[in-house]
Amino acid sequence: MKAALPLHLIKGNTGQISHIAVGCKINNRDAMLIIDSGASNCVLDMARSGNFNLVADRSFGSEMAVGLGSNQIKSSLSRADVFLLGEIEIKQFPFVMLDLQIINDTFLEYGSVEIDGIIGTDLLLACDAKIDYKQKLLFLKGNKRRLQKVFKHPFQFH
Repeated sequence: MKAALPLHLIKGNTGQISHIAVGCKINNRDAMLIIDSGASNCVLDMARSGNFNLVADRSFGSEMAVGLGSNQIKSSLSRADVFLLGEIEIKQFPFVMLDLQIINDTFLEYGSVEIDGIIGTDLLLACDAKIDYKQKLLFLKGNKRRLQKVFKHPFQFH
């Protein structure tokens, strides 16, 4: 399976590009996720989880996550029934649930779009991601069986 997803360029406070994002579908709902190779896992905003019919998986309890420039923040896990990135479909995909309000507040302050979450290194590596800045595309590829195997394992916080 291969996918070529158009990049959405998000501008910062000086008008220059500060982040890149891609559109996808989570449980049949449109979502906008920024690409962050420094994030270890894919993340969804806790406040937006209801838009995608996601609920925290109580079997993992509540964990603390650490992010650059922040103290520890409360996190949990949820699994999307279907995560669709172009032609790539992953069932029971694990998302870390975090409060991303501060990120969205900043984007709105600069006149940019709000985001629903983050694509992290877990997915970028599993799909052998390549970013073509000239074409403004994110290329993903992956064997359906291998992707399902990678993302079916019990989630572990790092």
